[in-house]
Amino acid sequence: MLSKKNRISRKEFTEAYASLKNLRGSFFYIKTDLKYDGLKVSIVISKKVSKTSVSRHKIKRQIYSVFEQINKKNMVKGFFIVFVQKKPEVSFETMCKEFSNLF
Repeated sequence: MLSKKNRISRKEFTEAYASLKNLRGSFFYIKTDLKYDGLKVSIVISKKVSKTSVSRHKIKRQIYSVFEQINKKNMVKGFFIVFVQKKPEVSFETMCKEFSNLF
């Protein structure tokens, strides 16, 4: 799990939402600003993706760990808001590859 300093607060979320660029993956899209110095991440999963909070939190934890690995390797810095549109029916390794291919 990413530390609190690497997560986006509600205030930052509302301020930055309109001004960010979009990137699209197979089960998600990302609003991003790569000019930001450091790494800030927020993940949004609606109830349409999964009805149970347990499965939504599992997806969040997996995506946070992908960004944690990216942060350790210093591959990318920026401001990211990830919106999950459909349930990822892929393994964790495939999810990591898909995120790393975008950056």
